[in-house]
Amino acid sequence: MPAAGVLYEALFDRQARRGFRTAVAGMTLPDEARVGLHRAMGFTQAGTYRRIGWKHGTWHDVAMGSADTGSRPGDRGPTR
Repeated sequence: MPAAGVLYEALFDRQARRGFRTAVAGMTLPDEARVGLHRAMGFTQAGTYRRIGWKHGTWHDVAMGSADTGSRPGDRGPTR
């Protein structure tokens, strides 16, 4: 698993233990590698903001994704 995948697994575990149910991500497009990584980590497309991200001197679309963090039955919600 790539390093980013290992980090996401740790993040999801920590979020689930703290009661969070969903992780969100924004990805500047086009970037098939980044989109592929997020898809592999369980993110599904939630929408796309058109021409909202300024990067390298030009406007880009930004895709939004969400993933279940593995919440458990009986979760009371986020904790500190």
